[in-house]
Amino acid sequence: MVTDFGEQMHCQFLEILRILMDSFTMSGAHRDVIIEIFYERHLDYLVDVIASSCPSRSATRTSPNSAVVGGNTEGHRIKPEILLNVCELLCFCVVHHPYRIKCNFLMNNAIEKILTMTRRSEKFLVVAAVRFMRTIISRNDEHLIRHVVKFNLLKPIIDAFVENGDRYNMLQSGVLELLEHIRKENLKPLVIYVTESFSDQLMKFEHFGSIQAFKLKYQQYLESADMKLSASVPDMRKKAEGRGLEKEEEDYFNERYSVFCFVIDCLFCLQYSFAECAINDGAIFCS
Repeated sequence: MVTDFGEQMHCQFLEILRILMDSFTMSGAHRDVIIEIFYERHLDYLVDVIASSCPSRSATRTSPNSAVVGGNTEGHRIKPEILLNVCELLCFCVVHHPYRIKCNFLMNNAIEKILTMTRRSEKFLVVAAVRFMRTIISRNDEHLIRHVVKFNLLKPIIDAFVENGDRYNMLQSGVLELLEHIRKENLKPLVIYVTESFSDQLMKFEHFGSIQAFKLKYQQYLESADMKLSASVPDMRKKAEGRGLEKEEEDYFNERYSVFCFVIDCLFCLQYSFAECAINDGAIFCS
């Protein structure tokens, strides 16, 4: 896939791999062996191809249309079209092998490497990176969502969106659709993370309805939290009052029980004393 055989051949390689690893068209031991070989030997290499073909954070976004992979001494260059096909294959794997690829993503921080495509000058590669993140989030996987928040993985997406400005294009539409999906699916950790981390950057885009709705969803979460907190205060007071009433009742019972025990003791003493009177010729011994 990463060798330049011509654009038509690249598309054929992509389709061949899709067929070989498709859980619907292939079945049985052959498919399992192919998937095992791909994940053990080739997945990390394809991810590294993307990472090494993209400029670093300190570099400018005006990179050439092709990049050297991993300092290859032969000057082997990766065309943007090849990077696009690799990213499409990774999106395919996320959908068809969610649990297998999730382990790789969580252990090797592959998502961050793939998102380096947002630093490329070719807009279609930046859009591909947004589509990849959209595919990740669409899984609604708790572990992946927590991973995105922990490592601030939406930052390159938001940075690319802000840099794009008000230009109406696929990048703008892709990011707005991503935020709309997060809101509609009620992915609370991501709503809170995006709003609290990027509210200043997104402020100048509040004329978009999806940004306004996203902000409203965050405010609803805050109001819901406040209502729960205020509701818990009377409950605590009621519990405290209930404990106070229980304490009073307990003290009242203990006091009455003490009086009752005292009376019983006195009656017992009197009974014992009368018995002593009969035995000791009327002599009463009282304590």
